[in-house]
Amino acid sequence: MLIQRYSAQDARVNLADILGAVYYTKNPVLVEKRGRPVAAVISPEDFDWLRREKEKVFAVIDRIQARSSDRDPDEVLSEVTAEVEEVRQSLYEKRRRAN
Repeated sequence: MLIQRYSAQDARVNLADILGAVYYTKNPVLVEKRGRPVAAVISPEDFDWLRREKEKVFAVIDRIQARSSDRDPDEVLSEVTAEVEEVRQSLYEKRRRAN
């Protein structure tokens, strides 16, 4: 995926072109100030996908919090950390086997 970068000043001057490019190519554009990203212009499809993914993540967090409300927070953190590590290890192994 090609990510174009524009300074904030150039983005201001070329906004119509940037919006058209993002809409038709679906490639994001980063807007930078002094070489640091300050905004991203993404397609409506990417925005919808990100919004749905964020909702899924927060739904999982809400379920975990509800199930763990009566437990010691340090114990919950330890269990979550172990599960995350197990998933990461599994993904690492799958990638290694694929290569």
